[in-house]
Amino acid sequence: MLPCWTGFTQTIGYNEDSPPVRFGISRIEQALSKTPAHKLFTSRETGDILIRVDESISHLQREGYEIIRRGKQLVVRASHSSGAMYGSLDVAEQIRMGKDWRTIASKTA
Repeated sequence: MLPCWTGFTQTIGYNEDSPPVRFGISRIEQALSKTPAHKLFTSRETGDILIRVDESISHLQREGYEIIRRGKQLVVRASHSSGAMYGSLDVAEQIRMGKDWRTIASKTA
């Protein structure tokens, strides 16, 4: 009989493949790797945690970001890749400090 996976699977999605976005994703991956019983996948465009760069977002500064709860999904939105990186680092820090990513609150920074 094959062993059965009983942990959590998380997917980190992104829409821009830039060095700052990859750096932020790597920090979320590191933080999640310290949580018990998980598997992690990275995907384009879709995920449980979604990192989105959207240049049409005009109310955020270059390094600003929003963390938004959208149902069971956590979305980091920014108008520039540096803002997406800072939002990702915020999420990673909260996870490292013991917060479950599913309970991270919405915010704008």
